[in-house]
Amino acid sequence: MGLGQKTTKGGERDNSVQSNFSKACYEKYCPGRTGAYWDLILGKWKDKQLAKAAHLFPHNSRELMDEIFESGSSSELFSPCNGLLLSKGVEAAMDKGFLTLVPNALPFPAIGQEMYEDWDEGKEKRIKALREWEATSPKEYRFMVLDGRPPSMCEREYDRALTGYECLNELNGHQLKFFNDYRPRARYVWWQFLSAITQVTWSGTEAWTHLRGGKNALGKTINMAIPQEVIRGTRYWGTRGRYIKESMLLGFIQELGHDTSSIALSIMENSAEGKGKGTKVEADTLAVDLVAEKILDRAKGQHDEEDEEDDDEEEDDDEEDEEEEEGDYEEEEDDEDDDDEEEDEEED
Repeated sequence: MGLGQKTTKGGERDNSVQSNFSKACYEKYCPGRTGAYWDLILGKWKDKQLAKAAHLFPHNSRELMDEIFESGSSSELFSPCNGLLLSKGVEAAMDKGFLTLVPNALPFPAIGQEMYEDWDEGKEKRIKALREWEATSPKEYRFMVLDGRPPSMCEREYDRALTGYECLNELNGHQLKFFNDYRPRARYVWWQFLSAITQVTWSGTEAWTHLRGGKNALGKTINMAIPQEVIRGTRYWGTRGRYIKESMLLGFIQELGHDTSSIALSIMENSAEGKGKGTKVEADTLAVDLVAEKILDRAKGQHDEEDEEDDDEEEDDDEEDEEEEEGDYEEEEDDEDDDDEEEDEEED
């Protein structure tokens, strides 16, 4: 997956820094309230304990922000412009790439309607709408469900009678309801989107054996098809905003697979450096490495939990064996006592 190139760990988060980040997010997104947070889905106040101040760009990669975005970006790592206050379920779904955000510039279809039946025919209208969104302030966003199959996306989160939906996998096209005009920076929302579509693309292919260049561990070429959800998402993000360095976006396109013609133009429109400078830009997979590192860390954490469960089961088995042995020993002692009593009776 291109690991081991230039990625670095930022170390453990200082609790005070994280606490200040959380406070800053509450001050910007929920001013004047204590003990409650503004739910972006429901559009109402909820218990503060149910929320999490979530980073859009990962907190442990501060050293790489300037290289991925532009000089000075690292100063915004713990700024509210790189965060959102989200319910814990939504935060986890976005972190795993199941749920992402796209500009609220294009209409979502009704349930059961083909989303892109007239996509090419309406290209000019679509581009115009996205450019208008790019010029708006404050910017509005919608949720896009990239993978609604995991159990966490199908569990009941809301009361359908009150909200019209129950599960996170029903949030496709749902507009975020901000309390005020403060918004995260678009480039960090864009980063979360890139991370999400990369995870979805890998999960739909031979993800864990996929190496750069489209070959698996055995050297066999993988002819990957980019999931339709990814194609749809990139088109909804087809703005002209300059968010991430061109070399980084080329790295994402390279890692997303061979069938890139349908998404390359949409993604490259968001190049922070632009094109036509007369010099060839080489693909840099640094940003992709960060996504891979996060996925592997999460997988390792799951394996560690499984190992702990296995250890607990082994300990339980050992305890049961010891109890059985103790029981057998006690039965033998009882048998010996009975024999001694019988001998005493015979002697009498």
